Amino acid sequence: MYEQKYIKNKQKDLVSIIIPVYNVEKYVSRCLDSVINQTYKNIEIILIDDGSKDSSGIYCDEYASNDSRIKVFHQKNKGVSSARNLGLKNMKGKYFTFVDPDDYVLPEYVETLLSIVYEGKADIAHCEFRSDTLWNTSEECYVIDDTNFIECSCSWNVWGNMYSSDMIKKNSIYFSEEIASGEDGLFSLQAYLISNRVIGTKRELYFYDQETVGITRQAFSLKRYSAIEAYKKMKELSKSFHKMEMSRAYAGACAYWGCQLIFLLWRLQIKEKQRVYYGEEKNLYALISKNMFVYVREKKYPLLAKIEVLLVGIFHRLSYYPWYLLKRKTLK
Repeated sequence: MYEQKYIKNKQKDLVSIIIPVYNVEKYVSRCLDSVINQTYKNIEIILIDDGSKDSSGIYCDEYASNDSRIKVFHQKNKGVSSARNLGLKNMKGKYFTFVDPDDYVLPEYVETLLSIVYEGKADIAHCEFRSDTLWNTSEECYVIDDTNFIECSCSWNVWGNMYSSDMIKKNSIYFSEEIASGEDGLFSLQAYLISNRVIGTKRELYFYDQETVGITRQAFSLKRYSAIEAYKKMKELSKSFHKMEMSRAYAGACAYWGCQLIFLLWRLQIKEKQRVYYGEEKNLYALISKNMFVYVREKKYPLLAKIEVLLVGIFHRLSYYPWYLLKRKTLK
């Protein structure tokens, strides 16, 4: 759709690259080397050391001493949302993008996304990501709209995207710091809803390191629980913009992720032999019951996942029986 071109005579537009850093001394050099060596040179690299306990902050300062384009901010540990917000408040670029410190990008990452922004007259440009070493070099581009936004990775990740700084600043869009999981999706949706045009490329320019595990592989914590609040906000936000199909999709996501959290809770509480998060468990059951039929009606979701959601939503009271048996065994 849009032909990839080298951006001649347009190197004057500054692009900010925001990288939150926390305890990634093993990976941060790889990330920074990939960003420094971009084919598009007019960039500023904003590193926010979020109270790292390892040598990550020292590496950031060393890189900054050798490259004037790098700015380093150090703060007490407040979480990735706070770190990214600090980057947003201090950026100078006309456009900006996020990169996670344990990932890396190809040399033409910024150049390609900026070219798409120019040629497509877009507020947001998006590229695909890769988790192995086989790269898709297709330069085919496509419009991202209500029909495909939810399926696109730009709906749940902020990395791999380039945004108009003016659009974000004028609408005061920042990360919700009280949400520790799902914050990417909420920010992405807010940006999408106020944008005039979003263009994606099938070219894979971003490497996502899967050693960083997701919500389904991590132990339960109240931080993981906040993902549900994020999806509930996305559901209501979509509804307020009259995007009813998107709102239903987020309602279905509430049911699915609620179910995944229930499984994590079960594992944790069986291991601990006590019901640690009874209140959270009760709220999750109510959420799943309320939204499960929305999820089940969607044809795109796997049958096994639908069965899981239905079983938990309908028969959740049966989960009390194992606790009853465990309690009796403990009393004996």
